[in-house]
This record gives sequence, structure tokens and C-alpha cells, in this order.
Amino acid sequence: MTRRTWRKQRPVLSAGETGVVGVVKRYFTIKGFGYIQPSNNAKRILFRMADVPFDRQRFVQEGKTVHFDVVARANGELKACITFVLRTPPNSSKIPNKTQRRTS
Repeated sequence: MTRRTWRKQRPVLSAGETGVVGVVKRYFTIKGFGYIQPSNNAKRILFRMADVPFDRQRFVQEGKTVHFDVVARANGELKACITFVLRTPPNSSKIPNKTQRRTS
């Protein structure tokens, strides 16, 4: 008896795509690279800090939303060149609600 496994087909990114949106899933500061999960649920893609413009490097952190371009590397693999980092607002759950009263 054979067992079939059904896998959901993921969208595929191709070299030359611009303005793709994704979230930084892993970022290794010491090694200088990380992975971005595209918003269309395609396979995660590698990025290197050397490919990020210098004025935007300090904003790249895990969980940040970024815009990036997809480029083919020399060995044929795809890499991301981050063009824009969205600054997310601070965590709103830490801001106290003014309508609540403090109990002492």
C-alpha cells in the first residue's frame, strides 16, 4: 500500500522581481546574513547585510517588515536585496489605557 502525501504548492519567486514584501524571520548579526519570509508564503530567501544600503542597516531586525528585490546569485540561487525597512510602531499593549483606574 502506498502512502500519498499532499503538499501545498508554494508560490515561486523568480529573479528580477522588485518590490516584494516580507518579514525578517532570522537574522544573525555576527555572521551578517538572515532570512526573509515573503508575504505570499513562498520559500524563505537569503539576504546579506552587504546588500542592504548603509543608512538602513540599523533598522533590520527580526520581525521587521521589509521591501526587497530578488536577484540571482552566481551559483543560481536567489538572494534578496533589501530596499526599504518599515518602522513598526511600538508595542501598543505596553501603553496603559487611560480609562482604567489604578488600584492601590
